[in-house]
Amino acid sequence: LNFSTPLSTNIVSVCQASGLEAVERVETTRRYRLSFAHPPSAEIEAIALVALHDRMTEQHFPNPIQSFSPENIPAPLHGPINILAEGRAALEKANQELGLALDSWDLDFYTKRFQELQRNPSTVEAFDLAQSN
Repeated sequence: LNFSTPLSTNIVSVCQASGLEAVERVETTRRYRLSFAHPPSAEIEAIALVALHDRMTEQHFPNPIQSFSPENIPAPLHGPINILAEGRAALEKANQELGLALDSWDLDFYTKRFQELQRNPSTVEAFDLAQSN
């Protein structure tokens, strides 16, 4: 729900060019109706889900989609990572909590760099550094 597919973008362009200004998004979905002799366990449901969709390009919705608005409100950004007061431990904690996947070399390097700059990195900066590596 976070982004429109290229297909949706093309269809919306055609609709708007045709005078259908109210069309904002069109997406393709698939629904499966599964029936079991007995209510399935969570494990069986998980196995069926893995077999039915590609989690890299598709998302499971247990109920029909009523709107393209995301149901979840994004989590607030954490404050700056307090390297100046806590050193590498602060970056290690952020690395773990935010799933940055910085290795030991990265942790040492960025801790030293921000100490040299005499400032703490924001979480946005930490994400950017993690992605650039």
